[in-house]
Amino acid sequence: MDISSFKISSGFARQCFLLICLSKASLAWAFTHPGEMLSQDPQGLRFFTRERPNKLGSWSINPENDRQKSLGTLLGPPPAFAQDTLVMAYNQEWVVGLSFSRRTPRWFFKSPGGLSARPTIHENSVMLGCRDGSVHKLDLLSGTSLWSTRLDSAPSREFRVEGQRLLVVTASQSVYSLAYESGVTQWLFDGGSPDFLTIRSGAAPLVHKEIVLVGLASGEVLGLDLSSGKEHQRLNPDPAPSRFRDVVAPLSLLSDERLLIARSDGVLACLYVGGARQGSSCWEKAVHSEGITALSLGDGLLLAGTFNGSVVSYNPDNGQKLWQQDLGGTITSVTVTKNTIFSSSSTGRISALTSSGQYLWMDSVEGIISGPPQLIGDGLYYLTAQNVLYGYQP
Repeated sequence: MDISSFKISSGFARQCFLLICLSKASLAWAFTHPGEMLSQDPQGLRFFTRERPNKLGSWSINPENDRQKSLGTLLGPPPAFAQDTLVMAYNQEWVVGLSFSRRTPRWFFKSPGGLSARPTIHENSVMLGCRDGSVHKLDLLSGTSLWSTRLDSAPSREFRVEGQRLLVVTASQSVYSLAYESGVTQWLFDGGSPDFLTIRSGAAPLVHKEIVLVGLASGEVLGLDLSSGKEHQRLNPDPAPSRFRDVVAPLSLLSDERLLIARSDGVLACLYVGGARQGSSCWEKAVHSEGITALSLGDGLLLAGTFNGSVVSYNPDNGQKLWQQDLGGTITSVTVTKNTIFSSSSTGRISALTSSGQYLWMDSVEGIISGPPQLIGDGLYYLTAQNVLYGYQP
């Protein structure tokens, strides 16, 4: 055997052994030092041009979780973004604030039990709801804690900031008004614990003319006085009994005081929320036998996603069905942009349609997509259960 060849082979073997040791050390470091591990790869965004011409790229935010493709579990709700800061669950213990332009962490916050609701960003602060029932207000850019408080149970949906009030709905259907500056409870309304299992992505509270509108697991929409928390009205588009009647996100207001309500039992309704016709129907309700999982209103389009994988378009003025496109999976979000309709599914499929429902393209990201995308600059970004962010040009 040639001695020089043996030396090269031995050197190659030593390099391989060294790489294996470094990889194991890096994985161990990632479990205990998430910030340092993440910042080692400031160019984490990898660009693609072969799969789809409008695919901007992907960013593996938690590399260790990304390696467990088939074992990935849903870590938390969708992220929130403002001022170049992406706030999201890093794992079941940590929340991270990331500089999107530099692909590096600004801060980490240890969340008790993990996030239970989508982060809410307002001005220079971000509000977090955790599984132990705690609510935290942090400085958006530094992650410094401004205040914390504890509620009766975990917040179950995105918060709403209205003036100096932070409106929070918990898993037990308690509605809180917290002082935005201090976290002190101003009033509390007990909406009654749900009788059945509830849908995790319930509708965020909506404020209309000093009335807080909250969707309940009973299928009703509760109206509370913003200043006092006293019950003002209850709207029920369909009192017929059904097992899962949760009002799914989002509640949408039309310009003439008409409220669009979508429920997980397939009821899509339009009700008046003010004036002499308060509580009456604007048009005959549409009932989709598959169940509604997502709703979007934009550019004159009313779009519903269903449990069995369909995107259905309705006329928002009269509830008439216009078209239906069957895409597969369970639709987790429908998003309307100026040029394209985007939908995501629980199977990791991103689909694009025209405004008339014609199919454009499909892409698979090989991961669970739990909720709507985040608009960041000129891109629409979806987060998977493996904490990989996929971007598309709207």
